[in-house]
Amino acid sequence: MNPFNQAWLLLKAPIYETGIPNINFVTQGPFPDPFWREEENVYGYVPDDPKGNAYGYYDEGNEVGEIQHMTPGEYGKMTTGEEKGGMYVDALGRKKSPRESDDTFYQELMDRAQAGENVKFGMPYVFPDFEPETYHDGRHRMAELFARGHGDTPLPVKVMRGTHG
Repeated sequence: MNPFNQAWLLLKAPIYETGIPNINFVTQGPFPDPFWREEENVYGYVPDDPKGNAYGYYDEGNEVGEIQHMTPGEYGKMTTGEEKGGMYVDALGRKKSPRESDDTFYQELMDRAQAGENVKFGMPYVFPDFEPETYHDGRHRMAELFARGHGDTPLPVKVMRGTHG
């Protein structure tokens, strides 16, 4: 594949800007989009894009979800019961966010991304029609964005309906 075609594929790949400098979410689009799930610079699970999955499959009889905007505070409340994303419980039964529990994995990755390193993040997702505290992925990413002062910033989130996503 020539360099122009490679650049064009990356340009049209499902990358979603968050409005936060150098923090981008990705979804897995249909072939021949980049296979984000195998890229070493992408962190967190990468859900299928609503326009189709990695194999071009899109069954109109099954909804695959949609991209909606949700703040990290709303996402945290929905998935952990607390805006800050308290998912760890200490010895006294208090919920703590990843940062409060010294889990710095996404803090360090987002620092690198904001310093200009080519780091991307799988788009958080949630199944609101089931048990969102169980059926989701992205609490750590959203909790870190909350801790960075973006708790009220609307961000793209894949909201899945039915049993597909």
